[in-house]
Amino acid sequence: MINKMQAINLRHGDELHYGQCLIVIGPRGGEKLTQERWRISGQCRTWKTRPAEFRVPIKLGLYDNHYLDHENAVEFHLACMCAPFHHCDKCNFEIPCPSCHERNEAARKEVTS
Repeated sequence: MINKMQAINLRHGDELHYGQCLIVIGPRGGEKLTQERWRISGQCRTWKTRPAEFRVPIKLGLYDNHYLDHENAVEFHLACMCAPFHHCDKCNFEIPCPSCHERNEAARKEVTS
């Protein structure tokens, strides 16, 4: 969630993430980070008559332009404050399940040694 003070301090080119960031563990133990990254493309706009409201232009890719405002700020978070959830496809957990996690750790030890 982004509040008004964070939105005011955002600068052109800063990165935001939309929704939930996940680290997906695949069937062979590989990890893939899935996240939707938006960039700030303008200055924050505020109003004296509506002090709780704000609006910041944001951009996704080359052609998708939208606004971060007080209504959808709950769905965004700052990239520097991102803590992705682990998601296992095999058992559909939001954190690594013990069996998959142990298998991945064993595979990592084999690769590094």
